[in-house]
Amino acid sequence: MTAPIRIMLIDDEKVDLMLYRRLFVQWSEEVETVVFSYAFEALEYLKDQTNAPVDAILLDINLPRMSGFEFLDELDFVFHKNVWPDLFVLSTSMDPRDRLRGLAHEKVRGFIEKPLTGEKLQEIIGVLAQD
Repeated sequence: MTAPIRIMLIDDEKVDLMLYRRLFVQWSEEVETVVFSYAFEALEYLKDQTNAPVDAILLDINLPRMSGFEFLDELDFVFHKNVWPDLFVLSTSMDPRDRLRGLAHEKVRGFIEKPLTGEKLQEIIGVLAQD
């Protein structure tokens, strides 16, 4: 049996998180989710070497206390030259500058417009399977 894919979800919308988790379970039992409402909490999780690593991060950019963009900047200090998880920005923003800013980060693999659907999830899993 192969290890499950571990995906970190960072979104302050509780309803969205619930729907996304349900979507992951429906898609595959081989997907585990690690869920955070605040980016700074997710950052602390990633800094703790005793926590299991994640394969991918789905990151909302409009978050309280620490934005998704600030989170991306801080990740450089967490991973340094270590293996990075695949990063996907997940947002309702229609501002093309947000898309460009998200994709400008060298580790971001995609910018996904909310809501996350089964089709979009398949695209993400496809990217993960290529690694």
